[in-house]
Amino acid sequence: MKLFSRENAAEQALSQSILAVVTIDEKNEITFYNEAAQRLWGYTPSEVLGKNIKKLVPLEHQANHDNYVNTHRQTNVNKIVGSSREVELETKSGERIWVQLALSQVIVSGKKHYTAFVRDVTEERESREIVEQTLEQALDAVVCIDENNNVTLFNASAEKLWGYQREEVIGCNVKMLVPHEIQANHDNYVNANRETGQDKIVGTSREVKIERKDGKDLWGRLSLSKVKLADRTLYTAFIKDVTEEVEQRELQRMLSLVANETDNAVIISDANGLIEYVNNGFYRLTGWELDEVRGKKPGSFLQGEETDQRTVSVIRQKIKNREAFYDEILNYKKDGTPYWTSLSINPVFKEGELVNFIAVQADITRVKQMALDFTNKLKAIGSALVLLEMEPNGEIIEANKLLRDTLKDVMSSQAFASEVMKSLSPEDKTALETSGFVSKIMEFDVGENLLAFDARVSALKDFNGRVTRYVFFAVNISSRKQAVNDTQEAMKELLVTSQTISNIVGTINSISEQTNLLALNAAIEAARAGEMGRGFAVVADEVRTLAGNSQSSSNEIDNLVKATVSKIEELAELIQRIDG
Repeated sequence: MKLFSRENAAEQALSQSILAVVTIDEKNEITFYNEAAQRLWGYTPSEVLGKNIKKLVPLEHQANHDNYVNTHRQTNVNKIVGSSREVELETKSGERIWVQLALSQVIVSGKKHYTAFVRDVTEERESREIVEQTLEQALDAVVCIDENNNVTLFNASAEKLWGYQREEVIGCNVKMLVPHEIQANHDNYVNANRETGQDKIVGTSREVKIERKDGKDLWGRLSLSKVKLADRTLYTAFIKDVTEEVEQRELQRMLSLVANETDNAVIISDANGLIEYVNNGFYRLTGWELDEVRGKKPGSFLQGEETDQRTVSVIRQKIKNREAFYDEILNYKKDGTPYWTSLSINPVFKEGELVNFIAVQADITRVKQMALDFTNKLKAIGSALVLLEMEPNGEIIEANKLLRDTLKDVMSSQAFASEVMKSLSPEDKTALETSGFVSKIMEFDVGENLLAFDARVSALKDFNGRVTRYVFFAVNISSRKQAVNDTQEAMKELLVTSQTISNIVGTINSISEQTNLLALNAAIEAARAGEMGRGFAVVADEVRTLAGNSQSSSNEIDNLVKATVSKIEELAELIQRIDG
């Protein structure tokens, strides 16, 4: 007996349904096949009724189709029954179409029968496919979410933007794509829009931070649309990668900040060198405002009487050749005050075409004055001190005029540098490495010439502590040294003369003592002679008195000579201390 009798109202309803309806019995044979099914497949009822249902499925599924159906009969595990899905069918003509299949099960007399309700969704699917492919190929990232905030679409641009594969995202909560700090409350934000309908973001565009899978931060411009269905609300986000734009804008902001706040003067001119923009630093430096100089060439009002015309010519040539320029130049302020500036001019090209020149001026007047003062000081020092710069290997770098004049007709500056390096002992070199300098008296005998210097040698080092050069500077004490040597020689001769005088005094004292002794003996003999020797005694007494006086004078001379020797020795010690 048929499952549905034609007299039965329900059967008539199914027969007239716009959905294709097909029923099979426990043998998987077709027992019902309505008119809509005829239109869908193209088979007549006589061609399919009583035939196995696999006749209506695509060829590639026919061999295993009975197994699929019977497996459900045996296990009752509903993979398809009670659900709806889209499947592909093949019509009698061989055309492939897409249908929506809903399958139900009915038990009749203990046997399981199945009824399929089939609707042609080919056009719907094509329309949906067009939309999906359009979204898939969109240059912007597209993300769709369902009523549970789970991702349903994640296109190729979204994969590129976030760094996730779509398999990692589809079906997951969309909060995985938002920055960590708002993930906890993201569902509340979305659901609040669903419940209140207040669109704070929907229908607008804003820049948002994108946290990629690899941890890198990007920026995107988010446009959010809402789709309201009967029982649910869906959202689609379109995100354009604007990282480069945001970074460029931030760079421009920083450059603008630098240009407006720096004390350096910034000038932007067109390809012809006519001013288009000057910053606040330019006004502070020169006193000229933009409205006063727009359309003019900078040199027309900044250069003046003392401006070096050779530098001006170089600037003009560089601009003509569209080349960068770096140099120092004397310019003039609006009130006529001269100032020194470090000037850099750079051409700006766009697609190979010259569009602008950017000039930056830094006021170096104070530095220039300091350099001039230093140069003058160095000249003053150079007129009093000999100066010599050397490489660590002793190669001369520079010798000042005083040193060259000192060495004239004596030795070359290079030979002198070699002598200086030779005079440095191992202890001196250690001191140069540790303390950076060594002080000592240096003497050089060159033939008949004596060169003497009260010198200091300093080591100049780079940031890594490596010695890059030595500087020798000294007072020429050659004349003083020669005078000291001559004085010492004279004192030596004086000491010899003093010793000679002392020896002579000693001889005089010896003669006086002998004379005194002879006078004493004569007096004794005169006393023995009585009255006849009295006159001789008087003479002997006078002789003894003269001998005593002579000895006293000799002693005084000897004391004076000794005192003189002592003073000479003290003087020699003082000279030695001065010389040392």
